[in-house]
Amino acid sequence: MQPLHIKNILLLLSLCPVQTSRPRRPYPRHWKLNQRIPVQPQTLGEQIKKHRLELHWLQSDVAAKIGISSASVSNWERGITPPSRRMTKKIREFLGYTPPVPVPRKRSPDSYCWKCGISETSPERCLFERFCK
Repeated sequence: MQPLHIKNILLLLSLCPVQTSRPRRPYPRHWKLNQRIPVQPQTLGEQIKKHRLELHWLQSDVAAKIGISSASVSNWERGITPPSRRMTKKIREFLGYTPPVPVPRKRSPDSYCWKCGISETSPERCLFERFCK
């Protein structure tokens, strides 16, 4: 009777789909848990490190995303070398940073020349008119 019971169980298991999954690791396999996320990053390297650690990425992942070697990312994060100018655009894309667009300031009607102190609404002419405006 025992073999019949096992056959019935196997038959039932084959009829219903069973999916097994293991929980996903929150960090990559070679992750060092003692890495500190900079609270207030001062340098570009610290900003890269903070963003990388928030994403749970390795330096090699960042390097592949930017298109450079992982040694370069390591040097940036440790402050040994600064990134080159041509890399700053790709680094900004990685960080999700868009530079602020400067808003042109309009002069108020009460503004005056910073060199001579004459108001724009004044009938007097500025001596440094060519340089002031």
